[in-house]
Amino acid sequence: MSKSKTPLHFILFIVVLALLTGCKTKKKIQKVDVQALMGKEKFESLEDSLYANKSNPESISIKSKVYFKTPKLSDSFKMHIRMKKDSIIWISATYYKVEVARLLLLPDSVKMIDRKNGKYYLGDYRYIENRFKVPLNFDLIQSILLGNPFRLDSAVKVRAYTSRGNIIIASLNNIWFDDGSGERQLKQQKTQMWIDPSTYRVKKSKIAEYKTKKHFTTMYSDTIMVNGHAIPNGAEYILRDDEETKFTSEYLKVESKPDMRFPFTISSKYEPIF
Repeated sequence: MSKSKTPLHFILFIVVLALLTGCKTKKKIQKVDVQALMGKEKFESLEDSLYANKSNPESISIKSKVYFKTPKLSDSFKMHIRMKKDSIIWISATYYKVEVARLLLLPDSVKMIDRKNGKYYLGDYRYIENRFKVPLNFDLIQSILLGNPFRLDSAVKVRAYTSRGNIIIASLNNIWFDDGSGERQLKQQKTQMWIDPSTYRVKKSKIAEYKTKKHFTTMYSDTIMVNGHAIPNGAEYILRDDEETKFTSEYLKVESKPDMRFPFTISSKYEPIF
């Protein structure tokens, strides 16, 4: 895998948001008069419908092949992810059958092994947020992986409207970062969700800095049923910073496994990343 100016550990935190895709399936979609729908429902009712249709499998295991492309390189690697609802996300990334990184994400902490460089990280999301100036937490990662709506309870502004047969929910959030000197720095974040009115599932989402072109966009295609839960099985992910990176992936295997293990051991020879 070619080197880039972005550290491997940060790439993997972004890539974890881009794992769910696979074979396409066809299904009939009930046509809905979106204008009439929005005229009848209050926003609170719309929000209730969104959360009522969330995917919440108790446990899931996904093996996939991830393709990525930047203006300077393109490559692929395999990813194995195991999730236990609201408590654990375990990820192993392999490149030509060799594990290059492993992550263990918990609601209040992050553990990561960079085997390629003999490094590790043990800490919380706040440190990563402050260092890279990106909002990151367990709930956000889990929501994007499962195609679930973002939480809106901390937004300073929220509005819903219709466009081209979709319900669009846009929100503005104030995100505070520590600049390292003890002073807090404010960045405004804008989120958008494109909702299918017949299923109340997220078709597309976008997280962006309010005054710059930096953004992370997810475009879901279709879904598959896993133990009674609708999971995205097709998507394109675009990360835009100084340059644009696109991700797609393919399912190799997906299953519900209640007896999963989440092994994580750090070699005594490894050094802290920071």
